[in-house]
Parts: sequence; C-alpha cells; structure tokens
Amino acid sequence: MRYGTDEQRGYFLPRLADGTLIPCFGLTGPHSGSDATSLIGSYGTVEKGPDGELGVRATFDKRYITLAPVAGVVGVGFDLKDPDGLLGGQGGEGFTVALLERGHEGL
Repeated sequence: MRYGTDEQRGYFLPRLADGTLIPCFGLTGPHSGSDATSLIGSYGTVEKGPDGELGVRATFDKRYITLAPVAGVVGVGFDLKDPDGLLGGQGGEGFTVALLERGHEGL
C-alpha cells in the first residue's frame, strides 16, 4: 500500500486481496539464504528505455521459492544500483523488491 504508483496499487492490491493473484517471494539464492544483505549474484541497474521511461534491468538466480509453482506474481529481491542517478532522489540504491507477474519475459 505504501509503494508503487497509483496504477500499480490499483492493479495488484485488489487481485492479491481477492486471491486472483497468489504471491510468492524470491529471496534465497544458490549462495545465500533468507538474509537479504547476503545476496550474491542478484542485482539490478536503473536504466532509461528508448521511450524515456525508467526501468530496471535485473539479473538474479533464485531457489526454494515457496508457492512458485502456483504463484501469479513473484516478489524478487535484489541489490539495486543507480550509477547514473536516474532516480533523481525518488527512492535509492540498495535492497529492492520488484513484482513480476508469471509470464514476464526473463522470469
């Protein structure tokens, strides 16, 4: 309820509340457990797309994700970097969770 755009909250919250989307959380990796500060190999970089819209290019390797086989949305934890300062003070670098729906390219 605190994060994301109004559009994202309007889309995800009702679907999560009524069970249309079952969530799961992808935190653990092959070399790290549930301690978010020990993530190895899970990172993302803020980028500006060709349309000028900001996005994140992420690389991650996860395992042991409870409910993953039935989940419709995955919260993926990774270390976010903003080397070009594209966030402009709106948010910051560090541990981040992105919501990706099943079927998202690359998931």
